[in-house]
Amino acid sequence: MIESIDRLSRDQIILARNLLESILLAGIDVHTLQPERIYTSKSLEDVQSLILMILEFSRAHDYSQQLGNRISAAWSSKREKAKTNQTPLSKCPPAWLRVVDGKYEVIPERGKVVELIYQLCADGMGVNLITKELTQRQIPSFTGKKWTEPYVAKILLGEAAIGHHTPLRRDPATKKKIPTEKIENLYPAVISETLNAQAKVAMRQRKNKGGRVNLDGKIHPFSGLLRTHTGAALRVKYRAVGRKDPKIVPFLQDQSNGNSYPLSHFEFYMLGWLVRFEPEPTKKQSNSEITALEEKIAQLDYKIQTLKDKINSGEEFESFLELLATAEKERKDQSQKLEQLRAITPFGQSQSLREPFV
Repeated sequence: MIESIDRLSRDQIILARNLLESILLAGIDVHTLQPERIYTSKSLEDVQSLILMILEFSRAHDYSQQLGNRISAAWSSKREKAKTNQTPLSKCPPAWLRVVDGKYEVIPERGKVVELIYQLCADGMGVNLITKELTQRQIPSFTGKKWTEPYVAKILLGEAAIGHHTPLRRDPATKKKIPTEKIENLYPAVISETLNAQAKVAMRQRKNKGGRVNLDGKIHPFSGLLRTHTGAALRVKYRAVGRKDPKIVPFLQDQSNGNSYPLSHFEFYMLGWLVRFEPEPTKKQSNSEITALEEKIAQLDYKIQTLKDKINSGEEFESFLELLATAEKERKDQSQKLEQLRAITPFGQSQSLREPFV
């Protein structure tokens, strides 16, 4: 029993009809309250019942489409107002903000927590350590529960802290949420763009660099530094060998295909090669210079993307084109300097393995 036939399906007529037919042919009767009707397997042989069925499904599908269009239009109107007047999109802003008199306002103590999270990230802490640090300092979480790594990562990966918001919409085909046009300066910023760029650079530098600590808590010198001839990463993994008295043995695993190689063989040949290795004199470069260039490039990337967004919107097209050309040229120059520094820095590149071990 259902309230109306549209409760069964608001899909296209042929799909909704096939669904109802499959239910009826399975021996299940369908009762509707508005209007009062009973659909049975015999209804499929009655022309009048079939016509009424199709009309009901047509009405339900049309109503669903109209409702979707109205909701979409309402959200489009809200987004346009937010772009022009910075009016709130909803009453549920980021957790460090609140809506007061139709405007977003920073909650002071929470804004400082967000700034602290970004500063810890820029100083070299990962998401795991930041979460532990917030817990140890007994800083209340925004959710009322304990701090979690996914929540901290969400704060760091987004742009809400510098005031930008990117609405999401659901793709009808994949049912996944996809980003739409970014709304800049919708929220009051709680951190500077420089701090945001520094944190993003630090996160990118730490990406896929885990796994250097073995089961005894000691750092293995090769894990995360090795590559195959195809460029795939080789990671140090551990497995138990033996039944009666199992031992934990390290091995190298190819991340592209899962192939494994004995780590002991690699260590033997590598250490023997290092004994005979005589490094050539190289110019020492401070890591701070490289880090400064990476931060500069990250800021330029952000500036370039911002200019591209403004050009696409048609806002002061010619003036932004000149700024974009200047920013792209500066980024190219900084990238060349960075590559030169990396080239002359000792051991600046990962080792590469040409062949599997035997």
